Amino acid sequence: MKSVLEIGSYLLLVLLPFQIRYIITPSDNQFAIISIYAFDVILVLLGIVWLWYWYTHKTIKPQWQSIWLGLVIVLLGVLSSYFADDQTVALYYWIQLALGIWLVAIVATVPLQQSIVLSIFVFNGLIQAGAAIIQFITQHVVANTWLGIAAQTPETAGVAVVVTATGRWLRSYAFMPHPNVAAGIIILALIALALLSYKKIFLIGIAILSFGAFLTFSRSAIIVWCLLLIVLAVMKKISMSIILTSVLTLAVSMAVFWPLVSSRALNEQYIEQLSITERRDQLQNFAELLPRYWPQGIGIGQFALQYDQPIHNVPLMIIIELGIFAAIIWYWFIFYKIRLAHPSSYLLLAILLLSLLDHYWWTLPSMLLLWMFVVGWSYQTSSAPR
Repeated sequence: MKSVLEIGSYLLLVLLPFQIRYIITPSDNQFAIISIYAFDVILVLLGIVWLWYWYTHKTIKPQWQSIWLGLVIVLLGVLSSYFADDQTVALYYWIQLALGIWLVAIVATVPLQQSIVLSIFVFNGLIQAGAAIIQFITQHVVANTWLGIAAQTPETAGVAVVVTATGRWLRSYAFMPHPNVAAGIIILALIALALLSYKKIFLIGIAILSFGAFLTFSRSAIIVWCLLLIVLAVMKKISMSIILTSVLTLAVSMAVFWPLVSSRALNEQYIEQLSITERRDQLQNFAELLPRYWPQGIGIGQFALQYDQPIHNVPLMIIIELGIFAAIIWYWFIFYKIRLAHPSSYLLLAILLLSLLDHYWWTLPSMLLLWMFVVGWSYQTSSAPR
């Protein structure tokens, strides 16, 4: 049964980037859509097997302090939902949060092979990067119900694009609901590939991943990857050939697509100026709500319902939705067992930096679970069953 838990954990990690779902409650607001995802089903089944293994073998040694931290977070999530304007949506996001905490407990106590976990991160990233390249070449995202992909074209209003003097250019979505999300997965893949091996053949993968990340035109992802390159170099976890390959790929891409790069960087076009204005308005809305709701929050999943868009900063999102005390406990829970020598520490650092510049690690169920998987992996110590 232990092998079932291990294989199930790998399968779940493979499925997380794919938004295969059944929509229960549709909504014009994407953050109010209630769905059951394929990975939710796998996680629940995996959790049941895990509970049964725990009950029958008695070989799992729980880390009770972390369990209590997780339970406190779940409880505070319930309490914040009492204040929610839409308690149905709050319940949905609370369930996703509880599933995430459950995933931490599972991964923390199931022995996983480091090379396999890193390889899956690389596989997921290459799938996203490959799709990103194809989408940019065709300037079209093909709809696929089974993979949870919506059709996207640069002419459609509301689609993520880069506007230049020559027209609208589609930012690659890959298999995710937004280019920034795809970029986040690719950045984790770059870290995993850098940690996995220094073999020269892997440089092709580094180039593909770097180019795929570039074609999402995610400013936050490129900034975070550059920072991680410095960190990995200082910690001597990355070879100079990998650094040069990635930097050269990004530099050549910027030179070739300079009109698009300058449009994103200089904020001269209306769409870029609107993005900056929206983020400034989100911070203003946060500042208005904070004095009234800082102890208990407005309820999980509620900010986007009131203001259409979440704050592009996960720590602020957690504070305003769950309250300041829950936010403190949350990050205590996240970094409680971090080990600098373990690959999970670099993945967690990337997620933390990305979460300071966007919201999807909190608002998108698949990315929240991916985050929790990495947290659970960082918890793996003597608690794993033998």
